[in-house]
Amino acid sequence: PSDAFQVYCDMTTDGGGWMLVMSYNKPANQNPPVQRGAWPLNPNGSLTHVDSLVQYGFSRPNEVRLYCNTSLHGRVIHYKTTNIDVRNAIYNNSANVGCSALKSNVTLLTGHSANLPGACTDQTDSNPNQIFGYGFPMYYPSAYHWATAGSGNRWECDDFANGYGPATNHRVWVR
Repeated sequence: PSDAFQVYCDMTTDGGGWMLVMSYNKPANQNPPVQRGAWPLNPNGSLTHVDSLVQYGFSRPNEVRLYCNTSLHGRVIHYKTTNIDVRNAIYNNSANVGCSALKSNVTLLTGHSANLPGACTDQTDSNPNQIFGYGFPMYYPSAYHWATAGSGNRWECDDFANGYGPATNHRVWVR
């Protein structure tokens, strides 16, 4: 057991019970650093993510929900998955996460209008924690990407902005 600490929960979407583990609400024309190891306490103002759930004494999640939008267009990624590799990547960083995992066992949620995850190809980076940044875990080349500081300065949500110009909002939730 560890000391109590504050988390942010969504108790309405898809029946509720979602705990926020990543939130990057990136303003336009800014390239904030990826901040590891801090709990995001506001989905509309945080710029951080946890390292893994196991270090805080949590059990492996049953579901992972991904959400993002951007000022570049009106499409929204909003879905959940029960894929074990995605769940393990967030639980203890033990799995590489790429398109094949991120588009399997998927349920599209209210508001989803994006090309991803369905259009995603099966290419992947080798970083086991890439769902939280550093790479492009989900993309269709030169068209649709999920990136939080991909290549150090690319913030993309179902697009190929190739930079940090548009405002983006990436969130990952677990339950």
